Amino acid sequence: LGHAYYSLVAKSTRETSAVHSFCMCPGGQIVAAVAQPGMLCTNGMSNSKHSSPFANSGLVVSVGPGDFGEGESIRRYVDLEHNGKVFHYNSSYFPMKNQEDEVIGCCIHTRDISNIIEIQQEYQRSQNKYKYIFENSHQGIVVLDMNTSQIIDCNQEFLNIFEISYKDTSIGDLPFKYIGDSNEGFQNPHD
Repeated sequence: LGHAYYSLVAKSTRETSAVHSFCMCPGGQIVAAVAQPGMLCTNGMSNSKHSSPFANSGLVVSVGPGDFGEGESIRRYVDLEHNGKVFHYNSSYFPMKNQEDEVIGCCIHTRDISNIIEIQQEYQRSQNKYKYIFENSHQGIVVLDMNTSQIIDCNQEFLNIFEISYKDTSIGDLPFKYIGDSNEGFQNPHD
């Protein structure tokens, strides 16, 4: 098998570092490649048949000693677009130091967080739809605490219907207060 059919490149800006993909290795594995005592280094390789069920690839990000400040680890988020699809990566950079405590390199752990970002974006879209319906409905809507059945939120139409001028006056109330003495038709989910 040959090299990967894709290549991702993002040029550096004032706020971001340059990044590019390299070495998609079918059947590959991550292996230790330490050449000096006290140093940490990894590399990717594959056997000649490329028969492993795994593959490895990497993203190269420009990092300088100034990125670490006093030698602490840093975290960066990188968004790359390829063929109209955006990929999101979370990279953690850990400084490598020699015996004199000087930063001489870094160890980078990169994780594809595209699915997490997609879920967060879908959740936000869902929240925005709910908020729009809640705030713009011509029906009075209340949100009840599942354990106590107390009102924890209500929309403006609910306030208008019951001529309540200030939202916080209804928070903590039971809905029976607004539907009369009879609670007919209302069932507490915990009864």
